[in-house]
Amino acid sequence: MSSSIRQFAYSLILLASTMILTACGGGGGDSTPPANASEVASDTQANNSPEIGRVLTDIRNIAYIAGESTDSDAQSDSIEFAVNAEVIDQDGFDDLKYIDITQVDDDWWWTLLGLPNDENRNECRIEQSDIFYCTFSSSIRPHSIKLTNWKIVAEDMAGNVTEKQFQFAGFDGETAVGNDFVYSPKYSGNRTNGLPAMESLSAERNGLSAEISEATETFRITFEATDTRIKNYYVDLWAFVEDEFNQEAGRWVRAGYASVNRTSIASSPVVVGTQTIVDLSWSDISFLPGYRPLDIVGIRLNVTDEYIEVEPDYFWSHQIGLSEFVFFN
Repeated sequence: MSSSIRQFAYSLILLASTMILTACGGGGGDSTPPANASEVASDTQANNSPEIGRVLTDIRNIAYIAGESTDSDAQSDSIEFAVNAEVIDQDGFDDLKYIDITQVDDDWWWTLLGLPNDENRNECRIEQSDIFYCTFSSSIRPHSIKLTNWKIVAEDMAGNVTEKQFQFAGFDGETAVGNDFVYSPKYSGNRTNGLPAMESLSAERNGLSAEISEATETFRITFEATDTRIKNYYVDLWAFVEDEFNQEAGRWVRAGYASVNRTSIASSPVVVGTQTIVDLSWSDISFLPGYRPLDIVGIRLNVTDEYIEVEPDYFWSHQIGLSEFVFFN
C-alpha cells in the first residue's frame, strides 16, 4: 500500500472504527410532536409511559499513530464512551418519540433515538429490539469523562416522560469511589480525583506489531502491556477497498474480528510486563461476508478490564483501550 494511501487511510479508520456521535449542547432538541402523532393508535387511549431497564456503559481510551492529522474532531478526541440501554414502550416502538442521554452538570446531551422525522432516527437501535446502543464523544471534554450525574430521558408521543439516573463504572464494574472522572494521557487539566483511563497500546510504547504468515495461516500479533488493570483483549481486522477508478481513494472496512474467547487468544493471555505473542489462526476469525484472510492489511488490538456477567451468558467490560492501527509487517 502506498504511503499516500496510508495517510488517507488513517482518518478513515478512525471514523469507521466505531459509530461515533458528537454531543449536542443546550439542553436538548426539538420536542414538538410530529404532525401525525394523533395517528398512533395507543395515543387515542390510555397511554403507558416508556420504561427504562438495564443501562450498560463503557469508557474507551483511543491511541493514535504519531504524526496523524488532528484536523477533525473524531481524530482529536481520545476519550469516547458507549451507552447500551433497554427502553420499552408497552404501546409499541412507534409510540416512542425520542431517547436522550444527558450529562446534567454540563447540560450536554446525546441522542439514542431521534425524533420521528429524523432520517437517522434508528441509528442506535439494535435491529428490532428494545436495546439502543451507540458510541459517543464530547466536543467539550475530548480527553476526559465525568462519571456521575448522568440520566436517560425517554418521551412518548403522548408526552409521557421517563427518566433514569445512571453513572459510569470504574474498572471491573466497580463504583469508582473517590474518583469524579476518567482521563486519557492527552488530558492536561487538574487530575485531582481523576482516574487514568485504560492503557491503549502503541508500537512505540508497547512494541505492538503484526505480521501475516500464509504458510501457517495465522496473523502473529506481538505486544507488551504495562497496565495491571488489563485482563483481556480482542482483535479487529481491517481491509482497504480501493476505488475502482482512483487508487489513491477508497474506504476502510472492518472485515473481521476475533473475540476474547477464541482459542488463539485464550491460549495467549496477557501477562503485564511480559511480551505477549499470539498466533491468531484464521479459523479463529469471524470474517464479514465477502472478505478473506488475504484481504486483511492491518489490525487494531483492544484491551479491556474484567468481563462481568450482567445477565446469564451476557458479558460486558467497562473500560477499553483501543490501540493505534497497525499495518502488517
